Amino acid sequence: MNEAAFMLVNHMSAHNESMSGSGNFFEASGELAPTDSGAEDEDTIVYIGGVVLLFVLMGSMSASVNLEKFKACFKNPTPLLIGLGCQFILLPLFGYMCVKLFATDDVTSISLLIMTIVPGGAFANWFCSLFNADLPLSLALTTTSILLSLAIMPVNIFLFISTLYGGDVTIAWMKLFVSIASACAGLISGLFVSHSRPNWRKQCSIAGTVAGIVLMVYGAITSSTHEPIWDRCANFYPQVGIPCVLGMLVPFLVSKAIGIPGPQSCAVATSCAYQNTGISMSIIFATFSSDDQGAALGVPMYYGIVQPIVAAVFNLIMWKLDFTYCSSKTTLLEMLKGNYQPTDEDYTEVNDDDDDDDVDVENPASSCGDVN
Repeated sequence: MNEAAFMLVNHMSAHNESMSGSGNFFEASGELAPTDSGAEDEDTIVYIGGVVLLFVLMGSMSASVNLEKFKACFKNPTPLLIGLGCQFILLPLFGYMCVKLFATDDVTSISLLIMTIVPGGAFANWFCSLFNADLPLSLALTTTSILLSLAIMPVNIFLFISTLYGGDVTIAWMKLFVSIASACAGLISGLFVSHSRPNWRKQCSIAGTVAGIVLMVYGAITSSTHEPIWDRCANFYPQVGIPCVLGMLVPFLVSKAIGIPGPQSCAVATSCAYQNTGISMSIIFATFSSDDQGAALGVPMYYGIVQPIVAAVFNLIMWKLDFTYCSSKTTLLEMLKGNYQPTDEDYTEVNDDDDDDDVDVENPASSCGDVN
């Protein structure tokens, strides 16, 4: 057994006494010690709560999606495909690279892999709207990543955990698939609501935000009570923060290198790096026992602090470089207050015809052509 796997098995076993009955989907092989029924009951409640919150989050996000704008993005799928490739291939690789490069405990390492494997976060859409990147593309990336994550998340978890720990740690697939089934049910329910009750989208978005806040607050309390993020080892901070920085810079450079317009490249970069901390917390609640949750939750908590800072700085720079729909000559306040997104008609026309390069930089809403 390699040292990392040995540490994981012993660390988790010491806290849980029995990994198969604790609510974790990471299990150690071999003879198991008797379990603590009180701890099992607590972990079961936490697991069920995590599954329910996952359903609410996925349902609320999908119910808030504008289906017409979502479908329009598929008429020019190149930016969408680049964004999804970066989301599900590059970002997990960055997470894996940092796990290997910076030595921390195994609970933190596994939590970071989960953080980089989950789909994109809805707040990426808000940043794209605020800084005038391509909002419909960001929405399409978020929604599509949620859809694809139902199949890709288990594959990535198996691939990266197995590569990192070999056969010393197995995965309790039933618990994982229950979480995925909950996400799938929430997604299907949300899309149905969006289609049949489009006037409910705003309320559904608010419900998703509330559920995310509840998870963040509970996660902050749990993390700060057991292992606060300000009291971690020095390697913790670059290990968790660097994937976010690379996840924003590299997709943008790749997008620009193949000729994707500036606003869409910004949307690809922001949506790729901005992960859904709510979903990662739900998985962590359904993954680790209560004894390990403090250490595990520190990862999405810290990542959740890093990503809005990185997103804000990145998009401000992109605005000043004229890579967004808003001209750099506009004042900061006007840029933040104004809506420079192309109209629905302009956006559809651009997806129908990529050769239209005319754009009025002073009034980008009048044309949705290439910007830089």
